[in-house]
Amino acid sequence: MRPGDPGFAAVALPYNLRAESVTPAGIARCLSVNDVASSIIWARQYGFPLIARSGGHSAGDYSVTRGLMINTRQIKQTSFDARTGIATVGGGILNQGVYDALSVNKATITHGRCPTVGAAGFLLGGGIGFNLRRLGVASDSLVASQIVTADGEILTLSDSQNPDLFWACRGGGGGNFGINTSFSVQTTPVPGSVTASRIVWDGRADKVMPALAGALQDSPVSLGSWTTLGAVTPKELASGKDVDIYFEGQLIGTPGQLRKILAPACAAGRPAQATIKEMGYWDAQENFFADIEEPTKFQNRGLYFRGLLSDEAIATLIHWLRRWPGTSLYARVSFLQTGGQANAVPATATAFVHRDNDWYMVWHLKWTSKDSDRTVAENLAWCRDRIYLANWQS
Repeated sequence: MRPGDPGFAAVALPYNLRAESVTPAGIARCLSVNDVASSIIWARQYGFPLIARSGGHSAGDYSVTRGLMINTRQIKQTSFDARTGIATVGGGILNQGVYDALSVNKATITHGRCPTVGAAGFLLGGGIGFNLRRLGVASDSLVASQIVTADGEILTLSDSQNPDLFWACRGGGGGNFGINTSFSVQTTPVPGSVTASRIVWDGRADKVMPALAGALQDSPVSLGSWTTLGAVTPKELASGKDVDIYFEGQLIGTPGQLRKILAPACAAGRPAQATIKEMGYWDAQENFFADIEEPTKFQNRGLYFRGLLSDEAIATLIHWLRRWPGTSLYARVSFLQTGGQANAVPATATAFVHRDNDWYMVWHLKWTSKDSDRTVAENLAWCRDRIYLANWQS
């Protein structure tokens, strides 16, 4: 595809519209591993810059180029070996395709919560989600992959074939060593049911967040959780709106067990909304997938850390969340519980080195073209200097 061709603009558009002005000179829509190899060889022959794209969600804008985009989205075949429990998926498949392939076989891995993210970037970068504490990061489940290297060679990667490159692809990031065109992952059977929850505290973050952090710190690895705090501007704060807390959790257990875990937080502040329900595993995931946002401009940044969030760190966080400069969309800080089985793997076993932590923190800043350059700059500085660089641990 070339600029001006029907459908070109839609295929070229990244999920992060911050980079929408970076338009490729051409898009190779690959249907097979041989198409990928031919594209790489052509780009190498003519000294043409290239990038690979599957989902296009790269927060670091690594899937945009003014050269050749090698688009693998059509390489999305799936297969499942019922005897071994190994699922194999194409390198261009989106998370939704992985969910479909796993759910029909009543299997799972550690997977994300956004159906439109490319599975390649997710698996190659490590891969975090609600199953992380119980099953490890997603790349830990990888048993084989196919890759096209910079010279156009097609290689199979596993512990026994090209083991050094296989080690690097398990957490070393997408696009660093070639273009991966298939992945084989060792799945695990889904539990009979899970308890899924969505709880919102509208205000009282000063009281609720310390209680919630303490309760989650001591929770069993059968619980996966994602806790988000929403920023407010000083003007919103003066009008009565305050930092809210949005909790999502998945427990391999009963609603009663989850209520017991969350009791300290609920005692610190009555939730404005609370849904705690036992359901089938993949039904629960559909519930979590409900909030799919359209492409917009954003900046994310994250870090892993060990130990309980101290009261001082939480107070510092809330202090700056109440001083958000403001955009036409939102700013949030989220915490995903880590540890458990992810920490049980030695840091040298794969290229994913984050093996000594309890939490992953990530801030999200979103804006639109309605926001001035000055507004965007103020918000980026706020995130960098106030939220991200705050002292999270005691």
